[in-house]
Amino acid sequence: MLKIYLTLLFFSLAPLLVQSTNITEKYYFLAENNIPESRLLINNEKKKIIKNKEEIKNKKVKKIKSRKKKEEIQGIQNKELKEKYLKQKIIINFASDSEEPSVEEINFFYKKITNFNKRDRITIKGYAEKRTNDSTSKARRLSLKRALFLRSLLLEENYKITDIYIRALGHNTNIDGNKDIVIITNY
Repeated sequence: MLKIYLTLLFFSLAPLLVQSTNITEKYYFLAENNIPESRLLINNEKKKIIKNKEEIKNKKVKKIKSRKKKEEIQGIQNKELKEKYLKQKIIINFASDSEEPSVEEINFFYKKITNFNKRDRITIKGYAEKRTNDSTSKARRLSLKRALFLRSLLLEENYKITDIYIRALGHNTNIDGNKDIVIITNY
């Protein structure tokens, strides 16, 4: 019973104690500001932090812009290289019934082959004119021998054999002029 009486007394006196000026000054003011002053940010410090964030963003934007410019320059350089190496075509003329070209044509071949990229796939198309009393297979065999000869020259220049394709087409009526030719392309 005593316990009940004491609790009632405490709850009846508690509101009176809370309303006194001494208690409110001591406890409520301390409760309002629990954060130490060192952790509080002053307006100037906030402004500095915001400026630093903006500077960092500006630096990132500048880096992105400079990276884009570099990529554009590299893209232009790559385009120029691609245009240089893109769709090169060499036509080597042969004498009739000859498996090897003349010395002048071989020199021409070596000059033009420098424009080819060694990573590209190269197609060698051999043609041979069909003479009277010649079979179609003879023209094809001759065109194959010519293409193989030029392939051997490419292999000597360190081109990969897996990137060289040979097509012995034999006689072709669509070609104007000399029909004893080999056409080398990188496409």
